[in-house]
Amino acid sequence: MINDMNLQIASAVEETNRNVAGVRDVTESLSGQARESAWISRSLNDLANHQQGLMDHVRV
Repeated sequence: MINDMNLQIASAVEETNRNVAGVRDVTESLSGQARESAWISRSLNDLANHQQGLMDHVRV
């Protein structure tokens, strides 16, 4: 009986470890995507500023 309970606990711990590893993997992926989104946002902002500068020279 105690042996069976120990096996169940060990199995639950292993499952928890797998779940934690899965959460870590997803978190790392989301972090990378957030960094990429930030880079794209900065690039778009730079392009918009450049376009605005070009338009400022065209206006009379």
